[in-house]
Amino acid sequence: MNSEMTVHTPAKINILLEIGPKLSSGFHELHSLFLMVDLLDTLQVTLIPDSSECRIESGPLQLPGHNTLVHAWDLFCRDIGRPLGCRAVLKKRIPSGAGLGGGSSNGAGMLRVLNELLGRPVSESRLLELARNVGSDVPFFLGSPAAWVEGTGEVLKSIQVREFYVMLLKPDIDISTPWAYQALDAYRGEDADNCTFKTLRSDCITSYEQRPPAQWKFFNSFEPVLDDRYPEVSELRRMLIQCGATYTGISGSGSAVFGFFNTREDISLCERSLQHITSWRQCVKTLAKSPIEVYNTL
Repeated sequence: MNSEMTVHTPAKINILLEIGPKLSSGFHELHSLFLMVDLLDTLQVTLIPDSSECRIESGPLQLPGHNTLVHAWDLFCRDIGRPLGCRAVLKKRIPSGAGLGGGSSNGAGMLRVLNELLGRPVSESRLLELARNVGSDVPFFLGSPAAWVEGTGEVLKSIQVREFYVMLLKPDIDISTPWAYQALDAYRGEDADNCTFKTLRSDCITSYEQRPPAQWKFFNSFEPVLDDRYPEVSELRRMLIQCGATYTGISGSGSAVFGFFNTREDISLCERSLQHITSWRQCVKTLAKSPIEVYNTL
């Protein structure tokens, strides 16, 4: 049995994100279309015999004490009924505070790797339950690279994988997801607990699978809140459109924005045009398969 494993954990974008009513649990219902992209963190996990601790190394980035890697490790150990000593080395490429799901993806990678290293003592259905307890977006990263998501993130339906060229831009601001939800509730006022969904699963999936991005009518419920508080976010979207993007949006609660382009040449021209606009930008493609499913890839 192996004692060490390395996986890549991908970023995601939300080409649709509709936030519904706030539940008694404090979470919000949502409708969303998630796509994984080939912006990847690298996670190496080594089991340490005679230890009951999880050591995280992520230099030069300092992770907070309560991070998804430790949370996933703790839940996994509790589920198998014994402590599990390990060393996790994380190389970050996905920025935090961007709405790209880096922390959630890392947590999913930790669950997957621990289960593989121990010979899969936890069933796939149980692993998904553990993932839900790590975070709302974590289950998505254990499955299909393209999915319709609803509920509070626990309802997942795999959808057709399509190849797209995508430009990611992040302004020099980090946005806290809890802040974004609080701001959205305040923006909605008395309607916060009574809002209804405008989107239907079948219509959204059909539009995504059969139409080019230029014909998509998707949106992100956080847009009016972010436009008011962080006008630089909408300004970056405007610049992407000027550069020829056929569809733009905000990923998650921001601050990253994305633009879809028809060809690699189009996106390369855009990158050169915007190289002095923002310090962080990435040209990526949507993924055909989750790299978390490809073990020992390095």
